[in-house]
Amino acid sequence: MLFWRSLLNFSRKEAKDKRKNKFASFSTSDFQLEDLEWLLNTPWAVFLSREYMKTRKIILVFGLIGIALGMVYIFTTTAEVTTYANFEEARSTGKTHQVVGTLSPSHEIDDDGGLLQFHLQDDNNETVKVVYNKPMPDGFKNSEKIVVTGSFKNELFVAEKILMKCPSKYEGTDGV
Repeated sequence: MLFWRSLLNFSRKEAKDKRKNKFASFSTSDFQLEDLEWLLNTPWAVFLSREYMKTRKIILVFGLIGIALGMVYIFTTTAEVTTYANFEEARSTGKTHQVVGTLSPSHEIDDDGGLLQFHLQDDNNETVKVVYNKPMPDGFKNSEKIVVTGSFKNELFVAEKILMKCPSKYEGTDGV
């Protein structure tokens, strides 16, 4: 007990002397490596290494680049959103539109394997010849509604995409 009391008095006296001396400065010779050993034995000592700091910076830079590229992708894909219109509106603007309609029963479908031509009747009962430079999609002839995405070239509507609403196989004959 006497040993601890003398050690305590010694450290109090040393601290008091340092407070009295206004010009006392901290020097690295006051501490030894052994004084910091407790810090190196803690679980978070890994976060103090230079290698970890370099790795963390690299991960942060790549993370920020990934977020930036993701935002660019989102903004560019949302800029391509087209609007629903009828053939009259699509013809007047000349931009890409989505037109909803049904296959014209009075015209035939011409499928040459890589080129599909058909007539589509929109909601205003205007019938226009549509050209699609891909093969006919499955279930095309049985679809209830067709959405074509494209624009007018002369008097033809050139479709880039075709979406179909096929009849439901779960509906009964009475439409329920």
